Amino acid sequence: MACGDVRDETQMDVDDEDIAPSWRPRGYACILVNIEGVGTSGECVFKKREGALEDYMYLRRTFCDRGGIELKQLNTRSHWYKNITLEKWDRRKTSDSTNKSLHKSDPAECCLQCLIKSTDFTGSEAFVFAISSHGEEVGNQPSIILSDGNKIYLSEIIDTLSDKNCPTLRNIPRILILQACRTNSKAEEHTRDDRGVTTFVAVPHHGEEHADIGMLREEISDGHNQRQAERDFVREVEEFGFQCIYDFVPRDFLVLFPAVAGKRSKRNTEEGSWMLADLSTTVTDMISKGIEMDFLDAATRVAQLVGDRATVAYMKNETGEYLLDALGNKIVNEEESGLKTAVCLVHRLRKPLVFRQVVTPEVIETDTNDVDFKPGKKKQKKKRVNDEPSILLI
Repeated sequence: MACGDVRDETQMDVDDEDIAPSWRPRGYACILVNIEGVGTSGECVFKKREGALEDYMYLRRTFCDRGGIELKQLNTRSHWYKNITLEKWDRRKTSDSTNKSLHKSDPAECCLQCLIKSTDFTGSEAFVFAISSHGEEVGNQPSIILSDGNKIYLSEIIDTLSDKNCPTLRNIPRILILQACRTNSKAEEHTRDDRGVTTFVAVPHHGEEHADIGMLREEISDGHNQRQAERDFVREVEEFGFQCIYDFVPRDFLVLFPAVAGKRSKRNTEEGSWMLADLSTTVTDMISKGIEMDFLDAATRVAQLVGDRATVAYMKNETGEYLLDALGNKIVNEEESGLKTAVCLVHRLRKPLVFRQVVTPEVIETDTNDVDFKPGKKKQKKKRVNDEPSILLI
């Protein structure tokens, strides 16, 4: 599905006022999606990401639109949220060395870093930075590959949002969502995909089935494959430095990954990335039901939904056409199907991040001769109703 053929939003700016005229933001969000390559100034080749535009729509519905968390998106102009290059991220890093120290006078026209750092977040209840792109991880440094092939590291994103560079974000929860792979280019190809874990459960039986149970227990206790997996993991840790990133995640930060270190994330070429699709469904569904929701609880639900998924690949002929069975159905390629992924979350939040439904007051007029009013006058009385739910973030 070509990105230009999906829907007109690819070339449109987002107007929050058109979405909800009376809407007031509870916080801010910066949403980025890289769909295809733009230029070749970086060391990486950016392969087109089919279905990635859906990721942008998922993130909008989750964090910005009515029925979601209702934060205000900072970068609503299409050239600031789609196909981000290194210059769009940080103008100082332009290929022209003479411009490294130059910034435009208007931060909104300079680069994303300037836009974020110049925003006054006073009174905000949360800030979300979300990006969908290619990525990799070397050591304990996850990186995002931009549309021009350049990289930005998680540590750089965290520094941009730090208390030092964004003083008005002090004590405000910062949610980072990095929808990208975490593979290492030096790792062997067969180690980059997650094929899940097969488990065996021994259930007590009686009579002749004891012999089968003994075989099952023997299969469980056979540690050869487990020991080999442990050796492979230790080797990867020693050679590639896969470590927990908790040590350099500051307080008040939460980082959500679609995969564990060393593994690929998963994206449907028509429906977008698994994690972002399930995150959108989980948040909007719970909000519509008026359920009090801790963000960590929502992330746990998303992890379960993503964990239940598995890839399905179909067999093709030499010309790239799908092979069909006698009934005209595509033939599943069993060897290439069944790949999994596991959501990974690291946080140092110091207080609960809870989404609650807020009852919106409606003003109605009733006839009254209350002593506080002159006879014959009408008094405005507040009535609590649930027809327009909104969300309180604390």
